[in-house]
Amino acid sequence: MTTYVIQTNTEKGRSFQGACLGMLVATQIAPWEEKSKVIRPIWSVWGTTEGETGPFIANLRLGKVAQADRDKHCIEFMKSSIGLTCIQQVVPGVGTLTTLFFSEFFRQDPGFVDPTHIQFCLLPPKSWLDSQPKDNAQQMIDWAVLTKAQERHVPPGYYLTPQERRQLVADEDLEELIPYAGLFAVYLDMRTRAPMIQDPRFYFQLLISCVSNGFAIRPALPGPYFQDKHLVDAQCASMGLDDLGVGRGLVMHCTHEQFEELLIRETDKFLQLKG
Repeated sequence: MTTYVIQTNTEKGRSFQGACLGMLVATQIAPWEEKSKVIRPIWSVWGTTEGETGPFIANLRLGKVAQADRDKHCIEFMKSSIGLTCIQQVVPGVGTLTTLFFSEFFRQDPGFVDPTHIQFCLLPPKSWLDSQPKDNAQQMIDWAVLTKAQERHVPPGYYLTPQERRQLVADEDLEELIPYAGLFAVYLDMRTRAPMIQDPRFYFQLLISCVSNGFAIRPALPGPYFQDKHLVDAQCASMGLDDLGVGRGLVMHCTHEQFEELLIRETDKFLQLKG
């Protein structure tokens, strides 16, 4: 957690401060140009006292730069940015929690299909992820192993040892990704021009393929000495999500042509395996 200060009038010494409790940076879908030493999150949570909430958040939304109190980096929400949404929760006697985010990336139904790109962000609560049914987890993992085996041209019917099965999916966080598959498919279906097979196994297969191809990205997790200033040069990273009860999340970004090429490939693979 870092405290940020907004100087509104240096001559009179007027300033307001707030603590950033968590944020997500994703330059793949961020609607602005990069700028040195400036963090421009697409999602962030702020803690402020009741007296400072109004002016601090208002100045943030107006594009004022918030300077970190312990180093030279800062946070900025560009005034020209469209769709910056504010949700506030008052904690009596303590202060206010404010979530600032770009709703177009988080909305389930965007209302229209973007003519060039498919892009969205998933940040479900950990409680929701934990509540998802786990009775089909092994079925999903078995299907992932089958699809990877087909990619590696393993002969049909060949017995895979437990060690070989693990090696096939060694680079995938399968168990962690399973709860995201259905939600990922819903967001994807609202944004793609192409129809998709309605099957939970196919949803999971698509998600794994999008992750493997770099279309769906898991935000980088903070290390033991991580500070939010390290987000300045990050392409897709987060801080504070775990403490806020939010899952690691997923950022999706690709062109329609890229996804449709992948979809054709994965559909053919699914139909072959399903028989």
